[in-house]
Amino acid sequence: AEIGSLQVMRGVLLALRRGIAFRSAESLDRAGRVSSVAFCARGTLLLGEPEVTRIDALAGHTNEDVLAFAAGAEASTEHPAATAILRAARARGVRPDAVRSPTPVPGLGVTAVAGSGQALAVGSRALMLRERIGVASAETLISDLEAMGRSVLLVALGGRLIGVIGLQDGLRPGARAAVQHVLDVGIEPILLSGDARETCEAIGRALDIDHLRPEVPPSERGDEVRRLRDGGAVVAVVGRTPNDDSALSAADVSIALSAAGSGASEWSVQLASDDVRDAAYSLRVAHQAWREGQLGLLLILAPPVCAVVVSAFGFAPGALSPIATCLGTLAALARMRPER
Repeated sequence: AEIGSLQVMRGVLLALRRGIAFRSAESLDRAGRVSSVAFCARGTLLLGEPEVTRIDALAGHTNEDVLAFAAGAEASTEHPAATAILRAARARGVRPDAVRSPTPVPGLGVTAVAGSGQALAVGSRALMLRERIGVASAETLISDLEAMGRSVLLVALGGRLIGVIGLQDGLRPGARAAVQHVLDVGIEPILLSGDARETCEAIGRALDIDHLRPEVPPSERGDEVRRLRDGGAVVAVVGRTPNDDSALSAADVSIALSAAGSGASEWSVQLASDDVRDAAYSLRVAHQAWREGQLGLLLILAPPVCAVVVSAFGFAPGALSPIATCLGTLAALARMRPER
């Protein structure tokens, strides 16, 4: 019966060697039964440091006008897209517009009053729809940018679309390897993102992820994870605190990057590193420990049971049972080879 415990101990030691800490034995057991893992894309599979790669002005405005309005609106917010906009404005020597009354709309963008007194909106297509601003004139441009895997930020002034800004976020080192880790043990990877579907599809193709959950703002990701669980899946979430706390809290197994040693002890798995490969490896180790423990018990129990049945019918001597037990134990122990 200790063969299963030895396999679990081996898995825990392999995880600790990579700076992976399971909160409890129950957390390790749940991690071994995970069927789906949702990656909160920004900051896990993606760098979380987008760059402005394209600006297209509309309605008689210049690129500098569009960037100035966007920078003025985003100056009071703190998120990766805002940082990218402000960095691009500084690099181009563009002075942000004197925006008044900026109002962040979580997951969508910012509304404000421009220096000219006109209503200003900077954000996603959903924000334009909310503000009743038409985007049909730029639909082809938006679709082309999203098909290339870029996030799109729209700028509207006075109820009219005046510009489109494309932002490109690169893949984190090891993102493909992390996805392959979970695929190797039969876990379905899920991309959970606030970007448009076309952008998510481009990222999914690059990472070999088929299951996409696009256009989900951080505040709604907990509900999305609960819907996955209601469908019968045992769901793990890979994210970083505090941005992804909603999704992490709703998961069966929560894996937080760079959380080991912090006060956030409620997460199932804490990582000392910022490497998404370690997050995926924690699930791989747990699955292998669970599978090898069951297989070890099977190797020990099946041979003697079969030997007893055969001996009971007189087809073999009674000494076959302890011999079969020894052989099964040796086979189970032989599987506990060191992992490279």
